[in-house]
Formats: sequence, C-alpha cells, structure tokens
Amino acid sequence: MSLNIKRPLAARPEWRVHRLGFTLVEVLVVIAIIGVLVGLVVPAVNVARRSVQRAAIVFEVQTLGNAIEQYKTKFGDYPPDGSDRTVWERHFRKAFPNIAASEFTVLYANANSSSGLPVAAVVMDPPEALVFALGGFSSDPAHPFTGAGGPLFVSGNSAQYNVDRNSPLFDFKQGNLTLDASSGITVSSDELLLGAGTVNDKMPVYTTGNGRLAPFVYFDSRTYRAGSAFYNFYKAANVAGVARPYKSDQVNTTVSKTANPDGHYRYANDRTFQIISAGLDDDFGGVPGLPNNSTPEFFRYPSGTSLNILTGASNFSRYAEQSGVASAQLDNATNFADGILENALEN
Repeated sequence: MSLNIKRPLAARPEWRVHRLGFTLVEVLVVIAIIGVLVGLVVPAVNVARRSVQRAAIVFEVQTLGNAIEQYKTKFGDYPPDGSDRTVWERHFRKAFPNIAASEFTVLYANANSSSGLPVAAVVMDPPEALVFALGGFSSDPAHPFTGAGGPLFVSGNSAQYNVDRNSPLFDFKQGNLTLDASSGITVSSDELLLGAGTVNDKMPVYTTGNGRLAPFVYFDSRTYRAGSAFYNFYKAANVAGVARPYKSDQVNTTVSKTANPDGHYRYANDRTFQIISAGLDDDFGGVPGLPNNSTPEFFRYPSGTSLNILTGASNFSRYAEQSGVASAQLDNATNFADGILENALEN
C-alpha cells in the first residue's frame, strides 16, 4: 500500500509567490551604496583633474624654456627681462644692427612705472618681456618692433599690440594673453593688475588661463640683481604673492656668507634664465610684505630655505611652511625644477 502524502500548498512550487521590484529598504540601501561610491570617486577624479592641469602648466614652462633657447640660437643671447634699460637697448642693438632709434621711442612711450621697477629703468616688466621676445619680430631690419609682423602696430599717433606677428618662437594662446580691445585699439589690461588703474599698456602678459591671473614670469640672469640697490621681482596688486629669482643651495666658497650673503649663494640657473609660474593656486607665495623692502627674503632651491639677502639669516624653511600649513610656493612650476618645487623637497 502506498501512502499519498500531500505537501502543504505553501511548499508546492506552483504556488510560490514571485515578488516583482524592490522594497523601500532595498532601494535605500542601493542609494546609500551609490552615495558611498560617489564620495570615493569624486575626490579621486578631482585629484586626477588637478594633476593633469598641473602637468600642463609644467609642460608649458618647459616649452617656454625651449623657446628661449631657440631665441638664443637665433639672436646670439638670451632676451633681457626689461628690468634694466641699458641691458635692454644693448641687446636689441646687437640683435638688430640696423634698428632705427624711433623703435625705442615708440616702445618707451607711456612706459608704466607702477610695477615698482626703478623709474629710470622702466621698459616693460618680466612677464611682458617674455611675450615681447618670443612672439616674433618684423623682417624689416630697421623696424623689427613696428614693421609688418612685429610686436607693435603703429596707427597714427598710437601704438598697439600686434596679434599677427611674424614667425613666433612660441605659440601664445590668444585667450591667455591679457588683451583688451574695448578702446578701439588692442592693448593690454595687465597694468590693472599692477594697480595702474588704466588700460594703456602695449604689451600683454601670458597667463595659465582658466580665470587665473598670475602670468608666467621671466628673469634674465644678467639682472637677477639689477644694480646694487634693486632686487628684481614681479608683484601685481591683484595677484597673490611675489615672484623673485630663486637662489640655489650651491655656494660660492670664495665669497663670505657674513660679508656678502647675496654673492655667497648662487642663483638657480645662474648663467641662463628662470621662468616661474604661480601654479594652480594662482599664488607665487613668498614672505608677506613689500616686495622691494630693505631686507627682501629670497628662497633657495631645492631645500626651500629662505635667505635674507642682506643679513644672511634663514628665517623660514620649506618655502615658509609654518604650523603645518604648506606654502603657496610648493606648487610653483619653474624651468629649473623637475615638475613643481614640492617635488624636489627632501622629507
């Protein structure tokens, strides 16, 4: 005899209930998981994006440096940075032996001294000199500045920046140049950054773009220290920090640190040039205070140790890192560093 045992209805497969969709609890759990993942991914994406942007600035500094070397090959010397009028004229008279005196007259007209350079030496500031030198000159031997394809276009009694220059050594992105055409002529708005209060400058500066204001700054080794009382620098009212040529940790053993701290420590790239970018934070860093005060602080590469150029004192370390707050100089990009300054710091 066989037993006919019936399974309960709930145990029969054909009676099982198949649920569709998710419960509210499950949906909330999924949302929470997604939120956690987004919280992990977004910071990583931002870090990667900033890394790419920083690498682009470093690459541009290197490309500008290569263009300066091409300039030297073409004209026999590095371009001056505009901080010394005598050095400036001597260079361009040698580079263009047939240059007309009127070229300098046009260039110096309405020269602005608001940058803090000595009034007698004013031609243009270091960021402007970079654009002037690398953007291309006219093939007219007497008028390399104002001839066709030169850096300046003269119309009537006014001179303006020429955006169509001849054979540039560097491809300046026009959107990153501080150009202003609102007055009917193409001039530069960078004098506003220097606190001049007017837009009447001929030569623009070149920035890293994306709304950042700090320009690429060029310092020529002949004028790292332009005279006995003037220490070369770039400072703008609306740009944080001050750019100065960097010293190095290398010393000249024949010069006493006590008697001559300036001469005791060599400059980085002491026979060539420096190009400095403020980096992504748009801040050159440096010690607060007047950029041309009586005891300016320089910094040494790669240690980041400060140097009071008159007393020889070292008041700051790691580019003025204090109380665990990193210095704005750490992300500065230069042509003498591999990447940014922070990369060369010892732990």
